[in-house]
Amino acid sequence: MHKQALALTLCGALALPAVAPIVAAQEVTGVAQTLFDEGKKLMDAEKYEQGCPKLAESYKLQAFTGTLLNLATCYERWGKTATAWAQFRDALAASRREGNDKRAEYARAHIAALEPKISHLTVSVKAGVDASAFSISIDGVSLGTAILGADLPIDPGKHVISVTQQGKKPWETDVEIGKENDRKAVEIPPLVDLPAPPKEQPKPLPRGPEAPAPNRTAGWVVGTIGVALIGSSLFTGIEASSKWNTRNDLCPNDLCRPGGLDADKSARRWALATDVLLATGVIATGVGAYLLLKPGSSSSSATSGSAAPPTGSTYVAPAMGPGYAGLAVSGAF
Repeated sequence: MHKQALALTLCGALALPAVAPIVAAQEVTGVAQTLFDEGKKLMDAEKYEQGCPKLAESYKLQAFTGTLLNLATCYERWGKTATAWAQFRDALAASRREGNDKRAEYARAHIAALEPKISHLTVSVKAGVDASAFSISIDGVSLGTAILGADLPIDPGKHVISVTQQGKKPWETDVEIGKENDRKAVEIPPLVDLPAPPKEQPKPLPRGPEAPAPNRTAGWVVGTIGVALIGSSLFTGIEASSKWNTRNDLCPNDLCRPGGLDADKSARRWALATDVLLATGVIATGVGAYLLLKPGSSSSSATSGSAAPPTGSTYVAPAMGPGYAGLAVSGAF
């Protein structure tokens, strides 16, 4: 009993691969038949634009000669004379192979009726044009250069001829074909070269930060203060000279009479002030000239976390201490 069940199971398993193609074929047949029936109804209702594509799809699924004859008839009634003529020729050949004289006679009669109505298109190139590298298409269908000069059967209506070639601008033109026995010719001109691709420009090297302009405001301020200090030193110099004369009168040979020590101290203070003012004025004038004339520079901020002073910033402040007085100039130059 168990052996019988096992044998049946194995037989079923072996039969499954054969069943799958049969089911798939039945599905295709059903779809093809449905499309054929719908296409035939639409054709009989003179709705050729909807019916002919359904018949074409049915024939693509199952290439029956009867379907092809109906499809050719649909295109003929739609006015697609060249397409109908070509399909009736295919149907005639298929009917002869099948030995179906009735279908063969039907196809032959329609071919004879269509031939005088077929329109033609001739595509050529201008003299001297090398078409060996051309890619030619009509209505998006690539046909190659073999069609050049041929008398091509073509359906009535508008058609688009396109030509491409590597390194050339694509060329395209439209042509309108008449309903019956029309003849049109299209001549392809030399294709125009595509513009040369732009030469790759060398990439610029990375540039550092732009150097700031010289700090002219600080230069004028410091220079002006320097000139003023030098002028002040002239006044203090004259006063110091007067004080030294008084001191020398009161302290001949460094032996001071009453009042001589005070005169000596006063003369020394005025002399010190003169020296400080003159030296500071000269330094300030030099710094001012440097700030006015120097090119901008850049500096990196310290990595300690505190912000460095801006490049070119200058600070001027009075500086005083025991035994001296002057002007302090600081900043980033």
